[in-house]
Amino acid sequence: MVSTPTNVRNYFKLDLVLARSCIILRQVFKSRYYLFTGGQVWSDSAKCGGSYFVNIIGKNKKFNLTTVQKTLVCNGDTNEWDLTTLMTLLMNTDRPKTLDTAQIQQLDNEDQLWFQL
Repeated sequence: MVSTPTNVRNYFKLDLVLARSCIILRQVFKSRYYLFTGGQVWSDSAKCGGSYFVNIIGKNKKFNLTTVQKTLVCNGDTNEWDLTTLMTLLMNTDRPKTLDTAQIQQLDNEDQLWFQL
């Protein structure tokens, strides 16, 4: 029986973690979009992506997206977004002022977990 080197095993573990992270972060993005837009549901469409790009990203100087990331966001299909795109969107989107205390606490806890990554 051949032993797999540690660095090869670690690579596959990291690949698995990254793949699973993107799935979870897509769900978090859609959940926050719903919360921040007063109940609008994100559909993986160019309509949602274009609107988000103009109204959220375009009005916020904190975003620093590459040309490819801008195109992907405008296309609106979250399944095409990679880890860096998702994290950039989640970490730089401003919260609305209308959230209640429980919602703010939950968002603070989620943010704290991301910053630990």
